[in-house]
Amino acid sequence: MQYCGTENWGELVSILITLFIVNFIANWGNQEYLIRAYSKKPNSILNLYFSSLTTRSLFLVLSLGFFFYYSASIAMLGIALIVVQFIYNSLGSLIIYHQKFKSQLLAEFLGFLVIFLAISFNRSFSVSYFLIAYLVSFLLKLSILIPLLKLFPKKGMMQFNKTYILEMAPFFLIGLSGWMQSKVDLYIVDYFLTPSDLAQYQLVITAFIMLLSISALLTQPFSKHLYRINEQVILKIRKLVSWAGLPITIVGSWVIWYFLENYTVVHLNVNVYWMLALSIFPPFLYAVDILNYYKRKEEKKVMKITFIGALINLILTLILTPTYGIFGATIGVCIAKWTVLVIYKIKNVQRIAKGKN
Repeated sequence: MQYCGTENWGELVSILITLFIVNFIANWGNQEYLIRAYSKKPNSILNLYFSSLTTRSLFLVLSLGFFFYYSASIAMLGIALIVVQFIYNSLGSLIIYHQKFKSQLLAEFLGFLVIFLAISFNRSFSVSYFLIAYLVSFLLKLSILIPLLKLFPKKGMMQFNKTYILEMAPFFLIGLSGWMQSKVDLYIVDYFLTPSDLAQYQLVITAFIMLLSISALLTQPFSKHLYRINEQVILKIRKLVSWAGLPITIVGSWVIWYFLENYTVVHLNVNVYWMLALSIFPPFLYAVDILNYYKRKEEKKVMKITFIGALINLILTLILTPTYGIFGATIGVCIAKWTVLVIYKIKNVQRIAKGKN
């Protein structure tokens, strides 16, 4: 990327960030909501999917704001990318419900290959060039998954249903609180520390967030079944995911430390890695608990707990970062995650004591 000018790179990053925000809003918590709906109405899966897609497309109007900040050509490419990414993200509920993880992995690999080739073989960087590359990447992934999932709407399926907006809102707020919990420390590091510190922190925290995402991947195959199985089976799944989390955390953290310290510009105190390793283990212990709350239609409790974690992360990072730097930020992240775990486990004990399922 030596041929990438800072002005072009800054414009591309700002566009991609805006893309994420618009698609995050347009997603509106549909995945978790639809998985539960599919389990209850397996004969209406396509109706539910297309009705949700049609309803949430209303949020795509936000993308028109691109014309106020970018040239017409860049704005049109950005909007096109938002639309195809919106459709691709919408496939998540169907992929999980139909257990099409291998096909998704193939699509993701081919999509990544398009971006990799675009970076490797081009020496005349432009924002429009990379937006087109991302657009081609998502179109390729859609061309693989849409026929596989047989997503061909019939007459009457594309219906706007305003009740979806209200019913999906708690899941959207959960996603928002999760985003705040995982990103607030990055903005605080940006405010208090040097650009060099920010660059190193961004690399290391991104690597650990990717490792943390494995906890979600482990629970995805069980998502659609969770609404129909009893408490004893859920307990077994919880134990399985919890035990899997230990070697994943240990091995994954060591790999991140070895790679970043030997092959990148990141050179941090080993305590930073220890703290981040400790911070990613708790989600393996409460990932199934979250799905169990969804099963009982208690997603508002998940939202409240996640907001508590985000608030703790915000307060501790604000206090510790000015004094302890990157290590202080990781302390805040770690304490927030373990606090969330404690809350979930206390609530589990209280629920069992009350004799609830």
